[in-house]
Amino acid sequence: YFYCELYLIPEENLGLFLVYNTQPPAQFMGALMQQFMERYYPWTLPAMQEHAADAARHQAFGGSYGATAHSDSTWEKLMLLRGPFKVRAKSDGAITAPSLLGKTPPEWIAAPSAPGVFRASDSGELLAFTSAPDGREFMLASDPFGPSYKLPVWQNQKANIVWVALCLLGFVAAITLHVLVALIGGGPGPYNQALGLSTAVALLNQGVIACLVATLLSNQFKMLSQLPWTLYLGLSMALCSLVLTLWLLLVVARGWRRPDWSLTGQLTYSALSISPLMFVLWLGYWNLIGYHFA
Repeated sequence: YFYCELYLIPEENLGLFLVYNTQPPAQFMGALMQQFMERYYPWTLPAMQEHAADAARHQAFGGSYGATAHSDSTWEKLMLLRGPFKVRAKSDGAITAPSLLGKTPPEWIAAPSAPGVFRASDSGELLAFTSAPDGREFMLASDPFGPSYKLPVWQNQKANIVWVALCLLGFVAAITLHVLVALIGGGPGPYNQALGLSTAVALLNQGVIACLVATLLSNQFKMLSQLPWTLYLGLSMALCSLVLTLWLLLVVARGWRRPDWSLTGQLTYSALSISPLMFVLWLGYWNLIGYHFA
C-alpha cells in the first residue's frame, strides 16, 4: 500500500511529489510541504477578516461528517461509524473542530472569514461548507483529505450506539428469562421452543456485536491487504442469526393462535422478538447480512 502527495506551484515552476511505502501517521500528512513552504516561501498569516457572523446559519454546520468516498453496497459502509469528523458550532458564529493533521492542540477554533468558509485561528487551514439543493451539508478542508458530508441521524455514531444498546438490553432480558425458568425448575411447556430460540439468538447476536466491534477497532490500513478474521466470523454468525430470528418470529406468530399460550406468554415472547428483529434490520442496513465484499 502506497500513499503519495503531489504539490504544484506553477508560478514558481515548482513541484513536489512525495511517496510513502505505507500509510504515514496523520502528523506527517502535509507536514513536509508546510515546512518546505515556511523555509523557502515564508509568509505572515494575515489578520482575521471579521465578517458578520450568521450564527443561526452556522448552527447547521455542526454535526458529524463522513467521507463522501465510501462504499454503500459492501460491509465497508460500517466504517462510517469508526470515527466521524465532528464539528461543533459556537453561539458566536465560530466553529470548533479537531485538527485534521494531528497537530497539538487536538481542537482548533476557526472564525468566519467568508460566508461558509472558516479559517483556523492559528494557521492557514480552511474549512468550507456548502448545502446541496436537497438540504444535505458538505464540508471541504484545505489539506490532503477528501470532501465529507454531514451524516444523517441513521448514520450517526451515537444514534447507532443507542440502537445497538437497546438490542443488547433485549438480549440480556431473554437470557435472564431463560436462567430464571431454569432456576425454578420449569419443565417441558408450550413456550420451550420460543424460549430456546430467543436465548440462542441473544447469545449469537452478542457474538456478532463483539466481532464487529473488534473489526472496527482493527488497524484500518492492515485491512487494505488482509481483512480480520473477526469480520468473517461476525458475518457468518449474522447469517445464522437471521435464520434463527425468522424462526423465532414464526414460532411467536403461531403462538398467538395456540390455545395453550396465555396472553402473558404471547406478550412476553412478542416483546423478546423485537430486539432480534431490530438487530437484523440494523445488520441489513449496514450490509452485514451475507458476504458483501468489494
